[in-house]
Amino acid sequence: MCPIDPKWDLQILNVLLASFLLAAVAVNHLLPGLGVAAALALGEGLVGGGAYGNAFSNLGEQVPLPRRPLAIAVVTLGAEAAIAAAGAAGMGAHAAFCGRE
Repeated sequence: MCPIDPKWDLQILNVLLASFLLAAVAVNHLLPGLGVAAALALGEGLVGGGAYGNAFSNLGEQVPLPRRPLAIAVVTLGAEAAIAAAGAAGMGAHAAFCGRE
């Protein structure tokens, strides 16, 4: 078995959960109910939040103090841009899956 570095655990779990949710939507009604979908979405949010917090923890440990405010600003800006792009992609995916324009 190939050992996985602990810092990759959250990212791999996040990709697996997101892939399962995407497959569930693409196959249409793969999930048995709203409660299961809500639990998976909650898990996805908790894993994503943990990865986000882990990134800031690593940033605080690895970046020297004089450069830390700039590094945190750049990482925050990048994360917010990624969240906005994911929201835009999600709206397009919702329209495509639900048959709306």
